[in-house]
Amino acid sequence: MQVGLTVDSLCTWRMLMINNIAQLPADVNYDHMVLPSRAQLDQEIHEAKLARNQGRISPLQYCEVLAKCLLVGRVRIDRAKQGLRKSIRGEDTRELRKRDFDLTDADLDKSQEQTRRRVEMKIENWRRSEQGILRRTVTRGL
Repeated sequence: MQVGLTVDSLCTWRMLMINNIAQLPADVNYDHMVLPSRAQLDQEIHEAKLARNQGRISPLQYCEVLAKCLLVGRVRIDRAKQGLRKSIRGEDTRELRKRDFDLTDADLDKSQEQTRRRVEMKIENWRRSEQGILRRTVTRGL
């Protein structure tokens, strides 16, 4: 017989999560940690949901799995933010970007191509705007 969530179990779970999150330092360097990919986290959540629906784990255990996945997601986001800061300072390499953002070579190439096209489009739009201003100035005789 499966026991549902009660107010006491929710309060206990909430206190556990608050204590676990409170123990995390604000600025930690996660370079030495191997983190699971987004696909692995999604798979773990999906498996936990199936197990909960089938009655193999309790709702409290399901919440613990979700909390763990959210925590790892937070760590991944922190790593990505650190990677962005390094990129802005010019300290980033292709390999670090691949690891920080969980990208493959093809994804990274596609991202760089999109960035290059955006920059070229902005430059072209700016050039056309300047030409239009110059054309109006010349035709108005100024």
